Amino acid sequence: MKKPAALFLTVSLAAALLTPPLKAEDTNHPQKLFPVIRDYLARDIFVKEGVGLKRVRLGHSFDSARRAWGKPVRVEQTSIYGDQRWLYRADRDTEIQLAGRQSITTMAFRGSSTSQYQTAAGARFGMPPLQVRGIYGSSWLIKSGDTLEYPTQGIRFYFTSRSLRVFEIFAPKKR
Repeated sequence: MKKPAALFLTVSLAAALLTPPLKAEDTNHPQKLFPVIRDYLARDIFVKEGVGLKRVRLGHSFDSARRAWGKPVRVEQTSIYGDQRWLYRADRDTEIQLAGRQSITTMAFRGSSTSQYQTAAGARFGMPPLQVRGIYGSSWLIKSGDTLEYPTQGIRFYFTSRSLRVFEIFAPKKR
């Protein structure tokens, strides 16, 4: 299945699962259905590989993240050179970690299989490595038995018990 088709199916299924049941009288009024789908697609839960989310992206300042998302749950200084890590709790199933010095250089997303966050290509928490490779193709590196990395796409996947638990985005490497 091609990537756009897979993304369409994923979005369609998610919209169907998140849409409140329609009443018989609603089926004759498509204008009542379109706002539900539009609102779902407008949510900032699709992570673009090598870029970030709509409101917070790689290269943005940490202050811009604070303006977009509010105060982080935790802030850590990770080196004497000014490296820092900010932790946000997006929802009960997803944590987002921002890291860098003056600006955000990596974003890591940790979640359970019930998290609504996913990559723009369609990788979701809980997927096995084989399924992730099916989405992202064959140009991957295995850093260890539980990590897949796609340097030219700017994304790395971490698995626990053959299940996707964390994905991390970074600036893509040039070929």
